[in-house]
Amino acid sequence: MKASFVLLFVLMLIGGNAACTRTVYTPVESTASDSLYRSTARRDTIFMLDSVRVEVKGDSVKETRQRTLYRTVTLTDTVREVSVDTVRITIPPQREKGDASRWRLPVIIAATLLACLVAVRKITRG
Repeated sequence: MKASFVLLFVLMLIGGNAACTRTVYTPVESTASDSLYRSTARRDTIFMLDSVRVEVKGDSVKETRQRTLYRTVTLTDTVREVSVDTVRITIPPQREKGDASRWRLPVIIAATLLACLVAVRKITRG
């Protein structure tokens, strides 16, 4: 009967440890990026023919000129612009003066271990 009370006491101490925690929110870096991609293609094509043809019929000469020119021009203009906006401000959590959390946790752990040792010793000795 006495062992069950000691075990209940130990469980209450362990449950009390869980109640000593608190949530601290730390700000996170935020990043926003914006990108712009634009491609423009222009094509210019010129076809010209150039040839000379001479025909002779009797005493007359006939000359024909023909010009040929193949020209293809392709201009490609590509614009890619990326702007990144990053806010890098991290604020450490504020600690209050006289905050007992630095010494409280080791003391609670030591007390729990001591209570467990005492309970085990009493149970084994009878």
